[in-house]
Amino acid sequence: MKQATQNARFKKSFAISDSPERVFRALTAPDELRSWFAEHAEVEPKAGGVYGFWGTLTPWTPRECATQRIIRIDPPRLLSYSWRWRELDSTVIITLDGSSKHTNLRIVQEGTGKVLDSRENTEFAMLDFWRLSIGNLRSFLKNGKAALRPNFENKGDRVALSIEIEAPAAAVFRALTDPAQMDKWISTKAAVEPRAGGTYNYGWKFGDPPAHCGPHRFLAIEPGKMIEHDWDHAKEPTSRVRWEISEIGPGRSRVTLTHLRPAEDDSTRGGYIAGWGAFMHMLKQFGENPEATDLR
Repeated sequence: MKQATQNARFKKSFAISDSPERVFRALTAPDELRSWFAEHAEVEPKAGGVYGFWGTLTPWTPRECATQRIIRIDPPRLLSYSWRWRELDSTVIITLDGSSKHTNLRIVQEGTGKVLDSRENTEFAMLDFWRLSIGNLRSFLKNGKAALRPNFENKGDRVALSIEIEAPAAAVFRALTDPAQMDKWISTKAAVEPRAGGTYNYGWKFGDPPAHCGPHRFLAIEPGKMIEHDWDHAKEPTSRVRWEISEIGPGRSRVTLTHLRPAEDDSTRGGYIAGWGAFMHMLKQFGENPEATDLR
């Protein structure tokens, strides 16, 4: 994939149901970081100290790229560090405020360099990475373990991910097929005809000039259990995505996503792993708390 030098910037706030002190510990204790954020982590909690993370659970960050350093640290309100992410020299600034039961966590990441083929796609990669990571942070703080930790070194012609949701299978199916619900967490103006061959469209348009991307139609549908749809993005060959939903207990479901697609370069594959991982966390958040204010 052709790359060009970019100036990229991402910022977003996330609501977390725990205190700033508890969240800050999860952000800075190496053993906790290894439980939800990265396969490997080393931290020296001081300005100029190491804030290293790398491994199979972080896209495009092998051991030799783990050169991250703390720029500023002010427990439990501020953590800032440098991160050379692929060829993007970036700075991450994390601020926290809140109460004993709630934290507003704000992340800003900006830098110059190369990650993907455009500034827009680089910023989407940042968004997907942080949605996936903060989804795992929420799960770790609630249950002691991350909800979804994909291996970014997996190769081949498919992305396969699975996540558990504290919601009935019927409710999860509606979140994937009811336009009003879809527009709250994934789509912009969904159009749905729930039958094989029927319309299934997120209403997404990206690029310059803006062009449709995402699904166009259902390839198969089994109410309450499964949907399969096509997938188009930029100049990639059309591929297919399957969502399978199974009831695993009273009010609990497992969603398994499989994206069958031609094997391509590591940047494209890593982007899809992070992107689908982020969307599955968004589905989990919506299924468990439809009134959440930071779904998009």
